[in-house]
Amino acid sequence: STSPTGKVTLVTHSNGGLVAKELIHELERQGKAHLVDRVIMVAAPELGTPKAILEMLHGAKFPIGFPSKEVTRELAENMKSGYTLLPSRAYFDSLGAPPIRPLIEFSTTTPVTELLRNIYGESISDYNTLRRFLRGEYGGRTEPLPNDVHIPNVLKEYFLANAEERHEELDVWAPPEGIDVIEVIGWGLDTPRGIRYGAAEKNVCNEDLSVCQVMDVIDPQPLITSEGDGTVVSVSAEALGGERYWVDMFEYNRPRTNINRSHKNILEIDPLRDLITTVLKREATSTLPAFISSSTPSVSDPAKRLRISVHSPVTLHLYDESGRHTGPIPNPDPLSDIKLFEEQIPNSYYWQIGEGQYVGGDSASTTTVQLNGLSLGTFTLKIEEVAGEETTNTILYENIPVTASTIARIQTGGDITTPLLVIDVNGDGTTDVSIGEGENTSVFSLQILEDIINTMDAQKGFKKDLMESVEKAIKELEKGKPKKATKELDKILSRLKEEIRKNTKERGENDKHEKEEDEHKNDRNKNIEEKDSDREKEVKISTQDASMLIKIIEKIKEDVVN
Repeated sequence: STSPTGKVTLVTHSNGGLVAKELIHELERQGKAHLVDRVIMVAAPELGTPKAILEMLHGAKFPIGFPSKEVTRELAENMKSGYTLLPSRAYFDSLGAPPIRPLIEFSTTTPVTELLRNIYGESISDYNTLRRFLRGEYGGRTEPLPNDVHIPNVLKEYFLANAEERHEELDVWAPPEGIDVIEVIGWGLDTPRGIRYGAAEKNVCNEDLSVCQVMDVIDPQPLITSEGDGTVVSVSAEALGGERYWVDMFEYNRPRTNINRSHKNILEIDPLRDLITTVLKREATSTLPAFISSSTPSVSDPAKRLRISVHSPVTLHLYDESGRHTGPIPNPDPLSDIKLFEEQIPNSYYWQIGEGQYVGGDSASTTTVQLNGLSLGTFTLKIEEVAGEETTNTILYENIPVTASTIARIQTGGDITTPLLVIDVNGDGTTDVSIGEGENTSVFSLQILEDIINTMDAQKGFKKDLMESVEKAIKELEKGKPKKATKELDKILSRLKEEIRKNTKERGENDKHEKEEDEHKNDRNKNIEEKDSDREKEVKISTQDASMLIKIIEKIKEDVVN
């Protein structure tokens, strides 16, 4: 009633673009579509987006604030409207003629993906196969336990069919005569374009943690493109055609302080709001605001960016030269189970997917990557420098031992030409080991292992014997004698396995004694005290610690042999 034209313009963000299409359908049914003159859709996932697969199948933690990956996945599985965010049949049509980049890839170098490869092939590049995979059809899998977020979930048939019905209508939607549609597409930020299933290690323990083993499990890893806004890939946001504008978000973020715009806050970009105001007023758009273009951005010399991943019992953090941080942060509410993280560095992100953590940022300035240990194990750190869609450099540190106190740092990007991984094993502020790019990590790993054994809660004499064997292995490696070094490591493995055997045997005997003590209650306390005293003398190392050391040493052995 107050509009000068008697009409309204709809401005939408994200899923609001799909809601606007439904709204106009309803207005058409009521004969009121003439009341709308324009629809401005900002970052709309018109054909769905691959990021939704990661959230629905694995509870991938992006910046949405749910307590855990388990909660995210359960919520997504049972949210009917969420299914419309999955890539639709038209999404695959928009990718162009075959061959296209697969949406799903299965590693061919690990047995954990063999069953999926046998059923769905080595990759998925069409909707029908994707649908079968989402439903776990042909014996692909049953619905996993809620905490097994590394295993792909099985989605609901009714909700999936409903989403298909909606997309069949919305994907071919054309505005009625008299309604103009303007699409705004976010561009330049690392955005999930699919999933690659590989293998990762996971520590699996029995209920009382007396026996633990590290197992290879299936591991979902993001396939990444820079043609998106961090959430919606451009081919989906530009699907309708017609009047379109692209926002170069990477370049917009780059020179700014404490600003890191992405899909969730794209409408906080000042030039974009200026554009929307211009369109609303029907003013000329011949001169566009900064960072806005009317065609797909084309950069002859694409900006370099960092992509960093880690698989291990650590937390992953980025710090820039100004001290800004991207990564997990403590929750100030001790009663809350919500795990928080922040993305303060411009053009940075932090994702949790499966057993992995993934961060990214701008390679133009020096960035410090920091790993904080969570428990005994090993970490593998991968740092890639990417220009456009091409990886120009890769730094890889594999199977580096870590404890709950370990802090590791490396500087990369900017003018750094010789990155150095510095490791403080026990968190006392002193660097214990420094590893250069391309150096053989076996000797360094053994040095770290020696420090770890020295700080472990184990019998003093037993620790000393283990450390002496590690020292001998180091000396043999430094002499260029890997076979002799391997023999020393085998001695350690034998000692550890023997202690596990003794612990297991004693545990069985203790269970037997406890049953006997139930029949002699008067002597129960005395027997328990004597048993605990004897056990303290006999147990040289816990079964859990011995199991983890075995796995660490076996990994180091692999590096020595290779």
